[in-house]
Amino acid sequence: MYTAGVQAATAASRPNLKRVLVVDSDSFSQRTIREALYSSVSEIAFLDPQEAWTQVHEHAAEFSLVLIDATDAENAFSLLEAINRAWPEAKVVFFSNDMQFWMESIQRGAYDMLPKPLNGPDLSWIVGGVISRQGTA
Repeated sequence: MYTAGVQAATAASRPNLKRVLVVDSDSFSQRTIREALYSSVSEIAFLDPQEAWTQVHEHAAEFSLVLIDATDAENAFSLLEAINRAWPEAKVVFFSNDMQFWMESIQRGAYDMLPKPLNGPDLSWIVGGVISRQGTA
């Protein structure tokens, strides 16, 4: 289903729920996201930031929410712009501790921001909001 680089954790018993793409290479963040969202979404796919450009273009329409580690702000904004152009209905949420980045990301069209380190309740709240606004697939 996916080319190399996309690792999916699928909950087959919940096929009507949303799919989430995560652009982050940190194993702690990936584990936190997987544990927090497993019961809320039908699929969670992970991309390394270095692979994101090719993979996002190939798989963009498959996901309703994209979570992006904003460690590299320039790359994060470029991904946001590419996603907004190719797939405007998707919601992009960044995670960062940089307040200036937070403000600019919302101005540029990000759906929301999460502080680092990530925690389960914040992730669940954001994803729940996206799901409730978009309905089920």
